Amino acid sequence: MFNKWGVYSLIGQEQWLKYKFSTEALTTYEATFSFRKFPLQFGVNAQVENNLIGKAYKFAGFIGIKKIMLRIQSGKISGTAQWTGPPIPDAPQTIPFNNKYIAIDLLYLPRKDGKDNIFYFGVGYTSLKMPVQVNTLITAGGKENQKYGVAVFDSLYSAKAYSFLFGFDLISSEARNPSRFKGGLGAFVATQDKFGGGMGKVSDGAVKRAESVNPGRKVTATNLVSALVEYNLSIGIKYSHRVGKGIIIGAVGYDFGGAMLADFNGAASTSSDLGVDPALFYWHHGLLFRIYAGW
Repeated sequence: MFNKWGVYSLIGQEQWLKYKFSTEALTTYEATFSFRKFPLQFGVNAQVENNLIGKAYKFAGFIGIKKIMLRIQSGKISGTAQWTGPPIPDAPQTIPFNNKYIAIDLLYLPRKDGKDNIFYFGVGYTSLKMPVQVNTLITAGGKENQKYGVAVFDSLYSAKAYSFLFGFDLISSEARNPSRFKGGLGAFVATQDKFGGGMGKVSDGAVKRAESVNPGRKVTATNLVSALVEYNLSIGIKYSHRVGKGIIIGAVGYDFGGAMLADFNGAASTSSDLGVDPALFYWHHGLLFRIYAGW
């Protein structure tokens, strides 16, 4: 998939960090348990960052669970960001970035009448890093009296989250059920929802910048408890063809995905505290190509 990204700060201050994203490929590998080594042959490892989803998939292989599928999506988030907000001493105005995005999903595939259902549910892991605007929070006393301080940017903000997910995919369902094969040209739809939580990390550089433009206050938390809500939708045209006892499906379409990362423990409690809130909404969209095979 040829992917374009977008980012916007969630809370009410002006959006001072302006982005110019590069178009990057976002690649997805999928395999059922019987083909569990397939994604690894392309250099994509489910064990990345010691995440629990990759470990669960490996454990499922040891105990012989067959009704699962592993999906690994990886790509780059790259480009430049321009700070147009209040002046920050000794800080660059232009921030180049080139970071990795990865999502690993472990899907359970229910069966009905001996066939795979089009619906699935499971658990996922998402990891990303990108420059973000860090809105600061101040108070005269008490978390209930938050006001905005002077905002800064974080060139190294990162977030990792685990989530529950559910969705359906007409292409992968057809590929897993060759006996239902109809063949020829048709339309496809795939959609997925995720909701979960994890941790966002504000870098030391962002802390120094925030404290320098909000003198007399100290940042109280840099590891932030975060909530993740995500939605993805793909639509397009597919062509299915039988090859022996199996089928091959090729498709072209358009994909859109959007997610919200909101933080909960960054507020200021006293007049000497400086709260941070890098909460953001990010999205990606682009032309999608898919190839599936099933036997």
